[in-house]
Amino acid sequence: METIILLPGVLACMVLARRSVPQTLLAVYLPVLMLLPLYFVLRVQHLPPLTFTDTAILPVGVAMAALLLRSAVRWELRRLDLWILLFILSAGISESLRTNSHTGGLVVVSGLTTAVLPYMAGRLLIEPYGLREVAVRRFLFLLAAVAVWNIYDFGFGISTTQIFWRHFFPDQPIEWPQQVRWGLGRIAGPYAQSILCGMMFLVGLIWCMWLRRARPAWERRRVVGLLPVNLRTLLLVAMIAGLAMTQSRGPWLGAILAVAIVWVGRQQQTRRAAWKVAGGALAVLVLTWGMADRYTAGTERDAKNLEQQNAIYRRELIGHYIPVVLKQPLLGWGTTDYPKIAGQTSIDNEYLLLAVTQGFVGLGLFLAINFESGRSLLRAMQGMTEPADRAFVFSLMGILGGLLATFTTVYLGMQVHQLFFLLTGWIQALRPSAVATVSVEQAFRTPAKFEFRNVLG
Repeated sequence: METIILLPGVLACMVLARRSVPQTLLAVYLPVLMLLPLYFVLRVQHLPPLTFTDTAILPVGVAMAALLLRSAVRWELRRLDLWILLFILSAGISESLRTNSHTGGLVVVSGLTTAVLPYMAGRLLIEPYGLREVAVRRFLFLLAAVAVWNIYDFGFGISTTQIFWRHFFPDQPIEWPQQVRWGLGRIAGPYAQSILCGMMFLVGLIWCMWLRRARPAWERRRVVGLLPVNLRTLLLVAMIAGLAMTQSRGPWLGAILAVAIVWVGRQQQTRRAAWKVAGGALAVLVLTWGMADRYTAGTERDAKNLEQQNAIYRRELIGHYIPVVLKQPLLGWGTTDYPKIAGQTSIDNEYLLLAVTQGFVGLGLFLAINFESGRSLLRAMQGMTEPADRAFVFSLMGILGGLLATFTTVYLGMQVHQLFFLLTGWIQALRPSAVATVSVEQAFRTPAKFEFRNVLG
């Protein structure tokens, strides 16, 4: 039954035989990324564990390599390429030093399919082919389907995703069982756990706001003739409802920051607006610092409810694991066998987790990756003249800021990991919409016969 994981790879090959590489990315890889769980794997002897997205992205990766060899697309070397490559290699080296070179090699291979190939796809296959709006719309409709599917989970406190896929993977454990808060289920969708799910809806909310502003006439038709509800409104409601149903405070706060950054982009004097947002954020931080300090005082045994217990847990993480980091400060302890302190097996802070597993080298490289993304966004903003283009740049700024803030409450994993690197590549390829937008009909037209051969040679 586990061989079902190979199905997306077969489907990707079939689509590549009839359509272009960018079309395959949006028709196969993106739906697989958005709709299928990644915590089930197929294990084949002498090969790394394979997930649904691994098999979907590998044919696309081979096709991208062929495009580069034929000079059908251009690749300009940048510092960011080096930071990402070193980031992946440092994870493998850290693991090799802690366990063995075989396990370290598997970590590197996993990094290629979950970071390098999505980064390449984001950089080569969206903006250069004019698929910005098509990709955003596809993302929103898929995420809206997740929101609708999980209404039942929210009301009854179960995970229908886990129940369905357990039939195909009966012998594989699930590390993230369904959680209930305030008497309602914390939806996780196919994204393993609620905070990761919340970050996916954070991205969807910001992109929905951009699309509504960039295309005022988009999807204004009514879903039902007699009701004053159109599709664009339903999509916005789906993004907000999905984010709310996760009941995850980290993504909620990240979304507030992201919306604030988008608001800055809508002001005529963006620099003054940016200072207002920064000042407001600093004021809120100062005012809430004392409250948070008192709220997390004591130990988990002193907590009055599960929410307070989780907050105390995250505070104690820092005190418990900083000494661990300082014992292996350069390259860390590896990802599979780092010390578990005080029963805290889950390090719910990406920055702390990187310091533990990859040392200050890995943490520094991750920060360098995001610094380069920020620089690229600022540079792109200076070159954009159309309001829709500037709004898109600010939407990416908001998404990046919201995700980086939320990473203080959870690790970077599952679909969020691949989406993060896809966005990182996309940011590097930004260009004016005059050469970066085509219609859905153009994007998914029926290609001429043997177009696959023309693309790959």
